[in-house]
Amino acid sequence: MNKKKLSEIEKDFFWELATNNIQNSIKVFKKIDDMDGLFAYCNKHNIEEHFHRFLEKNNENLENNDTFFRFSDLVKKKKIQTLMNIRSGLKLCEEFGKNKVNYVTLKGLSYIDIIDVDSRLFRDLDILVDIEDIQKSVEIAQKNGFKFKNNKIFTKELITKNLDKYCLPQMYNKDNVVLEIHYRIISNEYTQCKLSSDILTKKKLISAYGHQFFVPPNEYKFIHLAYHSISKGNFDVGVSSIFDLFLFKRNGMINSDKINQLAQIYNLSRDIDILNLVLLESENKLNNLNGQKYLTIVKSLFLQPVVNKRITGYHLASGLLGKLSYLIKYLFVGKEILKRDFNFNNSIILYLLTPLRWLRQITLKGFSFKDFLLNYNDERRRARNILSLKRASLNKQSYK
Repeated sequence: MNKKKLSEIEKDFFWELATNNIQNSIKVFKKIDDMDGLFAYCNKHNIEEHFHRFLEKNNENLENNDTFFRFSDLVKKKKIQTLMNIRSGLKLCEEFGKNKVNYVTLKGLSYIDIIDVDSRLFRDLDILVDIEDIQKSVEIAQKNGFKFKNNKIFTKELITKNLDKYCLPQMYNKDNVVLEIHYRIISNEYTQCKLSSDILTKKKLISAYGHQFFVPPNEYKFIHLAYHSISKGNFDVGVSSIFDLFLFKRNGMINSDKINQLAQIYNLSRDIDILNLVLLESENKLNNLNGQKYLTIVKSLFLQPVVNKRITGYHLASGLLGKLSYLIKYLFVGKEILKRDFNFNNSIILYLLTPLRWLRQITLKGFSFKDFLLNYNDERRRARNILSLKRASLNKQSYK
């Protein structure tokens, strides 16, 4: 599957598909001759099951398409992995409950009582744990077959206030299930943010697949979706967030009054306003010219290829001094991050390891100086679009 940028007609197709406008998506799809770019985009953005389901229902000319067969095989494998994730996740939640760990599931695992695996696959387990129970949760995970990469051991240095770390390093089991134990949601220099504390306080017990486990109330699921889609990584999740948004809508998981109240409490009104803009457009209520203008920007940001969020952050920094400060902060990281990455406390050893960490920063997956230079203007334009949304008045009332 070759990688390439989407054409405008391909972008229109994915947007119509994501916003559940099936009739329009069929009309647009008929104008597309080559599907290879669509397959590659789905694979990159973790939306394979949505496109696969669309093809099965609306395309009868796939009998001899080898790419479609490979794509179908990929979807089947991801569905099997999702079921393995569910099995491991529910077993772990059961053990957390027995050992009185204060936890709540997030994202994919927290949706399974309402949204089935035919509608949404997920790659890993996200579980928020009270800061006081982090060590206990790791020990339980290890007893259940999970371990850190390179046999890293748990130390308090794995929990950091700095930068945008919000969970422990990933853990893995023999079935390739990836576990992320979160200690906060919003990275704001506190080890446990207010949103995380409130979700743990207001969590609810639900049942699915014969197990009971804790999830956030629906309005908190929506708040987390909005933050994760927009502010956390400057739209770096991509269009999969819009598919989730409309899964929420179809399953009656959106209570606008509760969500807007919470958005003000957690200073996330801008994120909610952006998703409201998309919902209003789907209901044909976005007749205001300014609303249409900002929706065009929102669409472009969600549909752009996923990039390393550090690149976007660099372009969002203000002025030369701001950009230099940003590079210093994220390239030349401090001792707290070094301790977390290398599991060493010795100052001399950390000093010697520092160049290795700097090298890792500039060789991260999704980042290269070549791509940084080649896409410089595109990424600068992306940053300007993000800033224009931050400055705009996107209040839902403006577009009714």
